[in-house]
Amino acid sequence: HNILRQGLNTPITCSLHLKNWGQITTPYKSIYGIVDATEIATLWANHGTNLLSKNIRHFLGNTEANNAMIETLTNTPELFKYFNNGVSILCNTYKKTLYGGTNTELGIFECEGIEIVNGAQTVGTIGEYYRKTPLDGHSIAEVLVKIISLEGAPEDFSKKQTIANNTQNKVEKKDFASLSPVQQKLKDELRLNGINYHLKRGVDVPIVLDDYNYTFEEAAVALASYQQDVTLSVLAKREVGKLWESLSAAPYTDLFNETLSAVCLEHILFIYRRIQTVLKTLQKPDNEARTNRILVLGNIFITHLVFQRVTQADLENKSLNAPQCFENNIKPLVEYYANMTINTVNSNYTNSNIPQLFRNYTKCRDIKQKITSNTD
Repeated sequence: HNILRQGLNTPITCSLHLKNWGQITTPYKSIYGIVDATEIATLWANHGTNLLSKNIRHFLGNTEANNAMIETLTNTPELFKYFNNGVSILCNTYKKTLYGGTNTELGIFECEGIEIVNGAQTVGTIGEYYRKTPLDGHSIAEVLVKIISLEGAPEDFSKKQTIANNTQNKVEKKDFASLSPVQQKLKDELRLNGINYHLKRGVDVPIVLDDYNYTFEEAAVALASYQQDVTLSVLAKREVGKLWESLSAAPYTDLFNETLSAVCLEHILFIYRRIQTVLKTLQKPDNEARTNRILVLGNIFITHLVFQRVTQADLENKSLNAPQCFENNIKPLVEYYANMTINTVNSNYTNSNIPQLFRNYTKCRDIKQKITSNTD
């Protein structure tokens, strides 16, 4: 049984040509450098998923990230080594051949017992890409590779290294908003007005959510509520991350674009905060439970209705004093539309589940139509 099991895990040996290579000698031996993507593709062709026996995942195929790699390999292969995080390889031992002597421009290294512990998607994507793509006249991409020898390392070093290489704080789609020129322009212009617009997550500067501090996520939900169509308000309640899933396409570009001024966003955020404050005061212990659920779970829907009564001219007015203009007007509007929403839901959707009701596009459109027709 042990003989058969060992036969299924035959150590993989290979030669890798490392350009501009360097090395670390203590406490454990390691080399790093640039490798032609075709060498990675050859490894994949010869060994496939056996290369990934120590990786936490196998090759996932056509994911969004992998498709982005394919786009780079196709259109700008010379940039691949800059855009990609590279590949980490463990091996039992490695040895440099005599080729090149001590010159670090190019070295050939014989590696025994290799296992890829980080970069499974890079290896699989490169392997599948070059398997299907002819190389004639095609520029070859390069990959940053790190190879760590287990020779002389503790017995559990392999496991610890694999966990460490694959453990990191999750990068969320909204984190990329900080790279957007539109967002940076808004941030800079709001700062001139004394408003801190927080684009990045972190603990270095605690965010006190007052009239001078707002977040990107809050701005996205407020702008979704402000749209004339209730669809984005429902989306914000249904799956808020969809608002910024792609920074180059709708619905994000419907919310954040060159036509959005900093003063308009500032006023929208101010109104949005005031609406949420009033809605909280309407949630009372002696209310019926269903009433409080509508106020809590229908908050974005009610916010949308209130925003339809705010004029674009007021929002764009640079000399407008927001507290003086909106403070006294917002409360009666929120109270009115909260009551209208409660009554309409109770009259027309008696048996509906409240959490699902405000995530349903068709029902929210119907409720809005009934409320606005009565208002008109």
